[in-house]
Amino acid sequence: FFCFTGAFSHCLDLHNAHMQTLKQIDTLIGSCVDVPCIFDHMDGFDSRKPIYAIWTKNRPEFGVGSSYVIFNSSGSVNTYQIEMTGDLRTRNCSIRIPDLTTDHGDQYYFRFENGPLKASFCKDIFRLTVTDDTPTINVPSDLKEHQSVTVTCSVSTPCPHSPPQLTWNLQQDSLRQTEKNTDGTFTTKIQETITLSDTHDGNNISCSARYPVTDKSDIAETEVTLSVSYAPKDTSASIRPSGLVPEDSWVDLSCYSRAKPPPKITWFKNSNQGPIKVSEKEVYGFSATPTEEGDYYCEATNELGSEKSTSICIDISDAPRNTSASISPSGLVSEGSWVELNCSSKANPPPRFTWFKKGPERLTKAATGIFHKVKFTQGDQYFCVASNKLGKQKSSPINLRTKISPVFVSPFSC
Repeated sequence: FFCFTGAFSHCLDLHNAHMQTLKQIDTLIGSCVDVPCIFDHMDGFDSRKPIYAIWTKNRPEFGVGSSYVIFNSSGSVNTYQIEMTGDLRTRNCSIRIPDLTTDHGDQYYFRFENGPLKASFCKDIFRLTVTDDTPTINVPSDLKEHQSVTVTCSVSTPCPHSPPQLTWNLQQDSLRQTEKNTDGTFTTKIQETITLSDTHDGNNISCSARYPVTDKSDIAETEVTLSVSYAPKDTSASIRPSGLVPEDSWVDLSCYSRAKPPPKITWFKNSNQGPIKVSEKEVYGFSATPTEEGDYYCEATNELGSEKSTSICIDISDAPRNTSASISPSGLVSEGSWVELNCSSKANPPPRFTWFKKGPERLTKAATGIFHKVKFTQGDQYFCVASNKLGKQKSSPINLRTKISPVFVSPFSC
């Protein structure tokens, strides 16, 4: 459709002629746009005569002095520094609009003048939308450690002859490509392949696009945060209170592990029959008794793997108990012979042993240590005392008994 000089109401259908262009063009602030334009052949068109292209914005009013006229290839008007890229002699009316701002956003109309033939295309318009676009970073979903993935940063490229410069915080030598899309538009992109690890989780990838324009460069930037799943790392176990644990006190075993998704925690106690599962909580608490002594470790598990902590030892402190004294050799011994006394006791920390001698008239300290050698004397008693910082306990006494030598009586005595 085209119309003669005048307002929109003068548009007429002449020979079903059309101007072919994109109906909608989306472009970016600071960039430029190439507008494709071809008009049909019409009777009276003469490529040998001067041909002028006229573009209006908002309304198809082409009259002299019209405020809607933004470009005339004669050079009389060029509000937006539009460049004629097509050859009107071949009916190519394509143009390039540089240094776009939001003010460029509107609908545009085309008219050509070729000697006495003057035609305005009133319905074959294109609408231009100018936005502050940013690059798009494409990262595959469901990221896991050890995967090799390709990360892409792309941005629309309205002017393929002057594509934006893409940079990011990955390798700076990433290959830049400008590709033509199926709809005729262009996209510039850079790609990088990375092998993921747990250290990539939470990392930010930023990408910026610098658009070359006439007198400045506009920069648009975007950023994405990586979410990478990984098996448990740095799994460790701790105990509170640390060191020797007083009997009957409360003990907390805590397990820490770094994993995504969060791991399941299981506590084990080592035994002669192998590990025994004792808890499935991050913190395993219990009252300290002698039966709880031993080595414990935790295991962190998620869908990507598992990891065990090193073992921690629970050492329960208690006062001496089951203290006893023994003699070697046992039984009756001859007076004046040597015997060895032995003292035993269960305690933590290990006890100190002290031997005492109880004679007919007094009690005396005899020795220290587990063993004590003495020369046998009839009627002596010995006992030991086991002691540590938590208490002490005395053994039962040992009584030294002598052998009775046989007495031979002569049959002739009287």
